Amino acid sequence: EYTASGQKVTWKSDRSAHYGEVVPAQPYRVGSQDCRQYTHTVFTGAAGTTARGTACRNADGSWTPLT
Repeated sequence: EYTASGQKVTWKSDRSAHYGEVVPAQPYRVGSQDCRQYTHTVFTGAAGTTARGTACRNADGSWTPLT
């Protein structure tokens, strides 16, 4: 949520060899919600799978992906 646009956030699973990175884009507002587009890449070994999406922040601080 507080990561600068274009700055990657990495993660690693404690239970498997999976790891990944999320790169958020510039935040923008839709009505009363803050939203961001993002790119999420998941690695399972050497191969990575990339997905792009948009999520908006809810009143409780959680994020909901738009489908």
